[in-house]
Amino acid sequence: MARVVRSSGAAVAVVALLTATRAVATAPEGRSISAGVDVGFRSARDDLIVPVASSGPALGFGGRFLGAVGPGLLDTSIRFEVAALFDRSWHPAASVFHALRIAYLPMAVSRPDRWSLAVGPGLVWETDVLWLRSWDDAHAYWLGRRYLALSARAWRPLAPTRRLELMAELNVLGFESRPPAYRYQNEDALTQVGFYFVDVNRGATFGSVLDWQALRLEADLSRTLAPGARKRGSSLGLEARVAHTDAPAQAFVFELNVRYAYAWDL
Repeated sequence: MARVVRSSGAAVAVVALLTATRAVATAPEGRSISAGVDVGFRSARDDLIVPVASSGPALGFGGRFLGAVGPGLLDTSIRFEVAALFDRSWHPAASVFHALRIAYLPMAVSRPDRWSLAVGPGLVWETDVLWLRSWDDAHAYWLGRRYLALSARAWRPLAPTRRLELMAELNVLGFESRPPAYRYQNEDALTQVGFYFVDVNRGATFGSVLDWQALRLEADLSRTLAPGARKRGSSLGLEARVAHTDAPAQAFVFELNVRYAYAWDL
């Protein structure tokens, strides 16, 4: 009789564990599409031309789809930004950034009244282009990257219709394109749109986070529909982004943005 009781207790424990695991792996309901505008600060430097940083205001636009697909979240976004920069001697410069991201994040923890967490892989194509008119008005300098990233998103309700979301993304493996150390071409095709999407991604080399780094952090306060699972309405967020490489010379981009977005529930 004692063996039967113990066996029944073990079976109940196993069922409870499986039920809890299934609950943890359940993605929240709801899908949304959003559009937003970024206003921020950007600083960029490329030692291929001059070891001096140029900094200034940035303006960007973007769209995002975020929603439950199977046991996880599908997070996709597109961004385009421009910046007017100046170095310490007030020499003008210009910077362009565009990015496309697709990530699928299986649920790790699901707690509607506390922190929930989703972690998974992402595919990223992002490009930073810098033009330093006073130093070299015929060529651009860039970081062109296509890589596999590790992404994580955590969120919790702060009120019946408000939610705090945190996001982190770091490159793992991928391809990086950089200008050659010696510029044999007299002039880049700076007036052609294709240059900023095609030419700056040619001649890429394979590397990992040990060779070059791309880190992005976000914090977002968004409006949701009760009981807080679906996003709809306005949101306000902060984003910090760092891109760094040492090949063929050191270059970096640092960016800090404030973002206003509006989401439509699907």
